Amino acid sequence: MCDRKTKGGEVPRAPYTFSSIVGLDTYKLRALHLAQKEVNVLIVGESGTGKELFASSIHNASVRARKPFVIMNCAAIPESLFESELFGYRKGAFTDARQDHTGRIEFASGGTLFLDEIGDLPLPVQSKLLRVIEDKSVTRLGGNAHQHVDVRYVFATNQDLGALVSARKFREELYYRISAPCLKIPPLRKRKEEIPALVEQYLEHCHYDHGLHITLTKGALSKLMKYHFPGNVRELHGIVKNAVFICNSGVISEAEVDIQHHCSAKNLKEQLEEHAIRIIREQLTVNNHNVKMTAQQLDISPRTLYRYLKK
Repeated sequence: MCDRKTKGGEVPRAPYTFSSIVGLDTYKLRALHLAQKEVNVLIVGESGTGKELFASSIHNASVRARKPFVIMNCAAIPESLFESELFGYRKGAFTDARQDHTGRIEFASGGTLFLDEIGDLPLPVQSKLLRVIEDKSVTRLGGNAHQHVDVRYVFATNQDLGALVSARKFREELYYRISAPCLKIPPLRKRKEEIPALVEQYLEHCHYDHGLHITLTKGALSKLMKYHFPGNVRELHGIVKNAVFICNSGVISEAEVDIQHHCSAKNLKEQLEEHAIRIIREQLTVNNHNVKMTAQQLDISPRTLYRYLKK
């Protein structure tokens, strides 16, 4: 969850700028152009391609840079909490509402709201979000007053929203409202020429953070260049990080670039989790998103169900 107050009363800032992004020059220019146009933006790309970096950079390159940059990961919040987190609530709106609560939309007013994994937003909330975007006003749960909000929205997803619309898992009217302009970030396997610069950047971070002076052999770099990276830049950093800390000298050898171990363990875990999440989502749809009923049918606790959905 996102605390509405920050240390010292400061507004939440976007941590990255376009200078934080290695390569992708064409996409950075396009994103910079969109940032200055003050339009809502949809960022599409596989997991680990850097969508949050682009969202943060767009905010920092806009006239809203000194205003709040608020993040909401739609895949990490239980469905029962979506509305209260997005729209806020008034004291007494429900049993545990002991005081007024500012929603993410209202908190981001004047700045940017980054809705990550927008494809996971529950259907009932999608229609309400569409109205907020179009009317530029929000009503807290349990309240009647319409609060004007000046919010710039940046959406991100690793899913095919068009396919979700066809499957009736994403509202068509919201899709058309947010699908343009769209920034599509390519996977790392389609821009392998940028791998050396990405590795160099990470090694510089290791030097700055841990005082480690590490380089790679040509064989180690060649091994990285031949790999297809299903986890994209995030996976590359994970592999290099592992190599840095198991390195016995100041130079990472080919043998210390442990791609097979890293890949196999990660893929097996991901496949099992994705299979479980797919079953849970399908059953939730059948049960009209009744969490208790779904948990009982799958013989798991509601807490376990939420834990899978957060992943």
